[in-house]
Amino acid sequence: MKTVSSLVQLTLLAILFVYVALTLLRIGREQTPFFKELPRKIKTIAALLLAAVLLPQWLGYALLSFATGQPYFTIFNETGIIALVAAGIIFCLGQIFEYGYLIQDENFEII
Repeated sequence: MKTVSSLVQLTLLAILFVYVALTLLRIGREQTPFFKELPRKIKTIAALLLAAVLLPQWLGYALLSFATGQPYFTIFNETGIIALVAAGIIFCLGQIFEYGYLIQDENFEII
């Protein structure tokens, strides 16, 4: 049971790290850090972070409940709350970059 949830968590974390690396490479290739797809990519990183932390925990609790016949479940433990806060901050950064892109686009139209 523990190995299944650990395998799921490691897989999701690997996907998250690759996605973050590709996003950072894309930022490095652009002329400006504000481009149209960046806010969506940042918000996706927030969702992937939340999924990488919470889904394996929930899967572990589901497997434990199934194996023992006793209901075990916690919606948010300490790690889940930290991940939720971090994902919220990253999501807010996505909103800030979206606003930055809109201001930059408006500035380019004026010039």
